[in-house]
Amino acid sequence: FEVYNEQVRDLQRRSLQPEGLKVRMHPRTGVEVVGLTEWPITNQRHMLERIAAAQENRTIAATQMNENSSRAHTVFSLNIMQIEVDAKGP
Repeated sequence: FEVYNEQVRDLQRRSLQPEGLKVRMHPRTGVEVVGLTEWPITNQRHMLERIAAAQENRTIAATQMNENSSRAHTVFSLNIMQIEVDAKGP
């Protein structure tokens, strides 16, 4: 996601989110962005594809110092879950 003009945008969605996403404090898991897209990732290639898709949706605008400057703060979050597998399956 990115924070641009004090609004949170989901970079995995191509459509605009004029109201922005809500950020709240969850009592057990901490800070969360409500409605943020989550993708199950099973390998490095898939993760890099998701990052590339988000990269295309970032907000950029020219500044006096750099014509392709990012005008937003971008956050990439990765949650790792380990599943133990035995002869009977997961």
